[in-house]
Amino acid sequence: TVEVVPAPEVGMTCTAVCEGMGKRCSVTSLPAINRCETLRQHFVCSSCRDSMGGDQPAMVQASAPSNVNPGECLVNKAPDLFDCDGSFRHTYRLCPCTA
Repeated sequence: TVEVVPAPEVGMTCTAVCEGMGKRCSVTSLPAINRCETLRQHFVCSSCRDSMGGDQPAMVQASAPSNVNPGECLVNKAPDLFDCDGSFRHTYRLCPCTA
């Protein structure tokens, strides 16, 4: 089973989030949680849009600079960028963790 876990801090990788719970990040499960609906179940998104990056799916922190769209949830539209080790200093990742 995959547990969907929002990162407790910005800039954390999913590897770190899952390891902190004694689990591991399932890179093959990232596409399944890469949806606005799933992001909205775990974050309060001001909006949700298609983007691309190894730190996604994610939500931009509210205190981020305006040019990075604070509060926005991001869906990764570049399948080759899915990565358990991706991070960005202004985003909270949504992570798929397995036992």
